[in-house]
Amino acid sequence: MHYLEWALLGNAASLGYHWIYDRPLLKQYAAKQSLLFHAPDKAFYDQAKSAYYAYPNAKVNDVSVQGEIVRWLYEALRHDKTFDRDDYRTMLLKAFQPGGHYLGYVESYGRKLVLEALASQQKVTVSLEHDDDQLVGFAPYIACKAVGLSIDDAWRLAQLLTHRPIYLSAYRWLDAILSSETTRSKQVVLEETRHHLGEYFTDRFEAAISVSDTDVFIRDYVNTACHIDHALPLILHIVYHTNSFEAALSLNTAIGGASADRGLLVGLLAGHFNTPPASFAAYLKKD
Repeated sequence: MHYLEWALLGNAASLGYHWIYDRPLLKQYAAKQSLLFHAPDKAFYDQAKSAYYAYPNAKVNDVSVQGEIVRWLYEALRHDKTFDRDDYRTMLLKAFQPGGHYLGYVESYGRKLVLEALASQQKVTVSLEHDDDQLVGFAPYIACKAVGLSIDDAWRLAQLLTHRPIYLSAYRWLDAILSSETTRSKQVVLEETRHHLGEYFTDRFEAAISVSDTDVFIRDYVNTACHIDHALPLILHIVYHTNSFEAALSLNTAIGGASADRGLLVGLLAGHFNTPPASFAAYLKKD
């Protein structure tokens, strides 16, 4: 269960500033107060030079749509470990289609599933690309990890939305990190496990470790949007160059961009190496 808690804490911590791309503004606010666990404020989004206000009804400790998918998958797998890809599709459609129980922002992969389902009901053939490059492919990994299922189980579910093999390589990388002894140096573990990324290990991952200045790293190697090829090295950089769970979440939020969705993996990895503050337990949503 702790895997789920770490990930959801990381996600909820950053939702108040998710998809704000004005890093100087975020840094200005971070110098005055913690950016963690805030509700999205339209007035703040309006100040930003670039931002997308996607969660107007979110409250403190709510999670992004990807965080919700992790929670839904966890609950489904906890009660039925034979839950398969068709069940996953049905679960998402019940949430996202008109009249569904989810009332928040629906990302492109969810809209595509709904469009395909509606087209099928009308006997219209529609085929949409689902090789998603956002981070939703990690939702099955986190949920499966929380209930003790394997990488293969996670990958079978993930292929509902993506067939990009970088996810499977990243699962192996994450598994190697999470199976390491917590008494070992975090930096050593992160350096030793990078080979699990195989061909996807690039100069961005090397720089994630070697470049300690976050501004320089982002300027020269990555951006802060949703794309997995940039988000994964940025996640590694954040976890490698911070020394506590709170510091990792704080840096992730202050960076901006797709911070809440990155936060799922930042929280997962940071929690392995550093116990979350006891006060953070109050932010775990309970239904």
